[in-house]
Amino acid sequence: MDNVYIVRLKFDGPLHIGTDIPGIGEEAVQEIIHSDTIFSALINNYSEISQNKESIEGLLEDFNKGEIPFRITSGYIYSGSDLMGFEYYVPKPKIDPPDFYHEQHGAENRLERGKRVREARLIKLDTCYNWIRDKYVLQELEESNRQFGETHSVEIRPRHTRDRISEEAMIFHTGLIHFQKSAGIYFLIQIKNDCTSFNMDTLRFILEAMKKRGLGGKVSSGFGSIGGFEIQNADQDENWKRILGLPEQEYSLLLSLYHPGSTHSLVAQNYPAYGLVNRSGWVYSASVPVQVKRKSCLMFAEGSVIRERRPGVLVDVTPESFEGYHRVYRYGLSFALPIMKYWSDDFE
Repeated sequence: MDNVYIVRLKFDGPLHIGTDIPGIGEEAVQEIIHSDTIFSALINNYSEISQNKESIEGLLEDFNKGEIPFRITSGYIYSGSDLMGFEYYVPKPKIDPPDFYHEQHGAENRLERGKRVREARLIKLDTCYNWIRDKYVLQELEESNRQFGETHSVEIRPRHTRDRISEEAMIFHTGLIHFQKSAGIYFLIQIKNDCTSFNMDTLRFILEAMKKRGLGGKVSSGFGSIGGFEIQNADQDENWKRILGLPEQEYSLLLSLYHPGSTHSLVAQNYPAYGLVNRSGWVYSASVPVQVKRKSCLMFAEGSVIRERRPGVLVDVTPESFEGYHRVYRYGLSFALPIMKYWSDDFE
């Protein structure tokens, strides 16, 4: 099996992660950095510091040929230390918990605890471990929600800008995440063994560059400044080792965004519980002096439960006005955990 690593990022200050909800301004933030954003950050920083343009083109070509150099999850919050141990949070599965399918108390659990389950955003890794193994989790969820809330706080900061023509000042607000001292953002990366286009040295090289440039939105205003990073083999963390070592199942729980490559198999039995995220925005390129809007695309969201076996693709979202420069891609490969089927066929 290819090696899986945990990358923990520490931030010197607040972080701005824009929301997926259309029509909401900068005051709204979310607690997930999508896998395609992390991928773009890795590739753009690599292109800025690499002296060999062909190496980056070769890396992207490997992805498009199906010879996947690496897979990544989205970025989630963690807390803890080497001394005390780390607590990792993952997306709540979009399928109801096993407690709701209990033969005698399922309906009662759904009625009494449904709201609390819906309010949960990210859950502890050990809670997820029990959830995907068809174990009851309602008692754990309340404590998981409380501990997650202690890892960070959200600030709505007023800011202003000045019109260049009229010189009138306009007030707007930006949402910022402040991490507790022991907290930050982590993601997993699975690097293909004997890969010639990407390895651990490449990853460290890129992360050192990211420390200078930051991550997330509004980096030009000083937000998202990375103070340092740590890389740990997932096998050295007992919680990740046991969950990544679970046997393969018919269904999977997504820890990343996912695009299957086509819509031919978008049928209910392949996607019993899912969310969709519309990914759009502006092209940022270290090698191109223009900024234009990229094409949008729909992806399956983190926490979706799928039966799809295709690995996913890099989605070409190159805008027509960008022709003549280079291709622009959205990362849509899956990074998933096996989940036992405990729900009834009536649900599908």
